[in-house]
Amino acid sequence: MKWMSTLQYLVLYPFLFSMLLGGCRGNAVQPVDVPSSINSSTTESGYPLEAGSRETREQDGMTQLYVPPATFLMGAEESDPEAGEGEKPAHPVTLDGYWIDETEVSNMQYVLCVEAGKCAPSKFVDNQLYNGENYPVVGIDWLDAQDYCTWAGGRLPTEAEWEYAAKGNEGFIYPWGNEYDGNFLNACDLNCSESWADLEVDDGFSMSAPVGSFPDGASWVGALDMAGNVWEWIQDWCGEYDHGSLENPPGPDDGRCKIIRGGAWASPPAGLRTTYRIINTSEISPDIRHPNIGFRCVIPK
Repeated sequence: MKWMSTLQYLVLYPFLFSMLLGGCRGNAVQPVDVPSSINSSTTESGYPLEAGSRETREQDGMTQLYVPPATFLMGAEESDPEAGEGEKPAHPVTLDGYWIDETEVSNMQYVLCVEAGKCAPSKFVDNQLYNGENYPVVGIDWLDAQDYCTWAGGRLPTEAEWEYAAKGNEGFIYPWGNEYDGNFLNACDLNCSESWADLEVDDGFSMSAPVGSFPDGASWVGALDMAGNVWEWIQDWCGEYDHGSLENPPGPDDGRCKIIRGGAWASPPAGLRTTYRIINTSEISPDIRHPNIGFRCVIPK
């Protein structure tokens, strides 16, 4: 599709694009502290450990959401008219339980890792367009993101973990359901110059927005900004899906690029779907520092 090649262009050539532009829902579960060694269905405090249970990470104050073990259908089904070849075949995947960040990591959180001497500064640390405290940190490469997650006690999500947290067992096309709604996310609207801009929506942001600004767009487990705002680094190398059932798949051993997921503030609706992925370019290499790519972390249970 023409929009797909255009979308990839916007991801890969940030400075040209920036010149053109010039710019919670979830389970109400009592927050608890859950040591990573606990493997039972309840916490030490006696609260049930359910989908959407919450804890606060000590290192950076991030709210984490619990995603229980499950088997789900990963990838796009044949009935999805927007699905590209890289999104198929749909295949069953079994995952262990894990904790996922409620939002993308913010600049304010990322600087704690920099100050601890464990992370390199963002490329845009001095750029007012991107360095607001509550805005998603960008201008960090894949290795920077992985360093942060290691410092925080976890790692980047696998592609399977990210997708399941976004769409759940219902297999939602968008984190909130199967119908696109431009009011539920930071995407291409009245403030966007692209041909696919939704001119009936004005979210007030010409580029990225503070993390968690769109609670109506929460996923089934309560994760925010899993569609739009900024792309998110994923642990996996790019590659075609394997056929058959998989358990905790780590992705290919190597590849030409790293996976990014979720779309960004200039993406068209088809690029914001929970199954959308870019797998055929060497430009999204682990060492690029892009103004449209951030990340969130997971901690295995």
